[in-house]
Amino acid sequence: MNNVRFAKWNGLDAVYVSNDLSDGIITLMGAHMVSFTPKGSQDLLWISGKSIFEEGKAIRGGIPVCWPWFGRAGNPGHGFARLNIWALESVSMEKDGSTRLELFYQPKQTDFDFLSAKLFVTFGKGLKMELVTANNGKEDFVLGEAFHTYFKIGDIRTASVIGLDKTDYLDNCDNLKTVNQQGDVVFSAETDRVYTSKETAVINDPTMKRKIRIEKSGSNNTVVWNPWVAKSIAMADFGDQEYPGMVCVETANAFGGRVTLAPGKSNSMVCVITEEK
Repeated sequence: MNNVRFAKWNGLDAVYVSNDLSDGIITLMGAHMVSFTPKGSQDLLWISGKSIFEEGKAIRGGIPVCWPWFGRAGNPGHGFARLNIWALESVSMEKDGSTRLELFYQPKQTDFDFLSAKLFVTFGKGLKMELVTANNGKEDFVLGEAFHTYFKIGDIRTASVIGLDKTDYLDNCDNLKTVNQQGDVVFSAETDRVYTSKETAVINDPTMKRKIRIEKSGSNNTVVWNPWVAKSIAMADFGDQEYPGMVCVETANAFGGRVTLAPGKSNSMVCVITEEK
């Protein structure tokens, strides 16, 4: 079975993919993955029950594509690509039974119309996403980007993130203080960290009895985020008691890890998400 169809998802235009390996949904607004479920398993992605589903409004959950900057480096926060419509350029069926989509985005903003982005998404046993940015201008461009992935977990209080031991991070909860990680990342309060890491990270989720592996290339940073209690209450599009069921582990180029893209050059950032039981 290998099926691709267009339908609405919470009122937004979306592409539904189903094959023998997995099922997934991606909206054309933002090229935003909102669901990815390996066959015989549960969805790996989390969506807030309080999220707003309107064109031009950010979806809280799934995999927002932050581009061409991350965080507060510009306005709107996390860039404009996640708020605008991408074009589905092609669909292909791969020999291993996976389905590959190619999406394209060209900014309408005159200050950024020299940039373009392509997103290649492969729905297989795992989910592979590749974001390719081209600089068609005449000057260098400093690129910030992220796959801002919200993972569904059983309980943040028992979950951990493996693979970041002895890695420096900027602590956004402490004025971007530089800290060196000791051991696995565990959670007991609001966590907002930008790690200087090119390595694979693994979410260990004993409550759901699974691990989620996040491999990457072309990425200088891993961002780990959970809002905990106070921030959850402060966000209108995030349920007050939803924080235990999610964690963000993001593939990124941010802050000092941003990429300087020369004229006529392109940059690729890749993330591969797989489930381990």
